[in-house]
Parts: sequence; structure tokens; C-alpha cells
Amino acid sequence: MALPVLGADRLMPLSPDSTVIKGPREVVGRAGGSLIVTCQYDARYKWDQKWWCRGMVGSGCLYRVETTGAEPVVRKDRVSIWDDKSQSRFTVTIERLRDRDAGTYWCGIQTTKLDLNFSITVTINPARTTITVFTMTTTTTNTPTTAATTEETTDAPRVTRALSNTMSLLSSFHFLLLVFLKVPLLVVMMGAVVWTILVGDSSMGKFDQGKFLAGSF
Repeated sequence: MALPVLGADRLMPLSPDSTVIKGPREVVGRAGGSLIVTCQYDARYKWDQKWWCRGMVGSGCLYRVETTGAEPVVRKDRVSIWDDKSQSRFTVTIERLRDRDAGTYWCGIQTTKLDLNFSITVTINPARTTITVFTMTTTTTNTPTTAATTEETTDAPRVTRALSNTMSLLSSFHFLLLVFLKVPLLVVMMGAVVWTILVGDSSMGKFDQGKFLAGSF
């Protein structure tokens, strides 16, 4: 729905006067949010009617919302205006902003001669984009025990393979020891035994021969 128009059939001549009424030159709002504009005026005009409208410079302005004097706040659809006479200022609030609310606006004072006014440019930024991320968390009871069991089960094959490799290495070492140490040692021992037997037989032969010669004489 467009902003309300009050007295759309009447166009009032505008007389810019920044010394009597003033406000911000530009305000920025965000789509979906609210915009608050405050216009300050000369205290001499506190009993005059205040208004807020939208239009182009030099072409007049269609009334949007204006004070009545009897009510402190006047609301028309999404727009409200409040005249704080004690502070010589009135405040305009636009709610539920839309992209098409951007444009040139006027805050003004209606007098018996001319409407005093001040132009304000309104810019509307796009609405914020919200991204919601859902995270699923799984809770497991006795997680430390399960982890220890899993680790123990996982390491068992590695221990078995390590033992098997060790036994294989020991068998290979024993075979090499047998070939390079025990077999030569056994050969040497057998040679010593044979040599001892041969030497003993030779000594006995000599002894018997000497005994035989002695007996002959």
C-alpha cells in the first residue's frame, strides 16, 4: 500500500526557507525497518500546522500527513508525525520501509501565506539477508570406554604382525648362526676328536713295538 495522501486534491505553493525550518539533507533506511526524521523550526511557528509530504521541487507537494494541533501524534498508515512544541521540532516516523519509499520528501510549516519547507532525500537500502545453519550433534554414552576398546581392538593385529616379524627375524638369525658358527665349530670338534684318536693309536703302536723288541733280547 502506498503512503497515505491527505488532501490530495490541493497543491500548496512551497517556499524553501532553511532559516525557519531545517533538518538532515539525506537520511538512509533499510527495507523492512523504520526511518525517523526530525525537523527543527523557529519557535515563532510552534502553533502553526506541521506537515510531511513527498514531491518534486517546483511542482508543489501532495500532503501525506499533518498535525492537527489537538493530538500530539497523528498516524496515517505507516507514517506518523509528532510535534514537540516545547523543543520546537517535529518528528516523522515511517515504518515497514519499502524500496519504493526512496525519493525526495519535505518537512514543512503551513502558514497563512506560504508553506515553509525543507527538502530531504530518503535512500532505502535492501533488507538484510539472514542465513540459518543447522548443526546436528550426536552424543554417545561411555565414549571413553568405547574409544579405548576400539583402540585396543585396532592395535591387536599390529601387535600380532610385529611378533610374527620378530619370530621370523629370530629364525633367520638362528639359521645364520648355525651355518656360520655352529657348523664350523662342530667340524673343528670332530676334527679334534679324529686327530686325538689317530694320535693315540700311533702312540700305542710305538709302545707295543718297543715292548716286543725288548722281550726278544
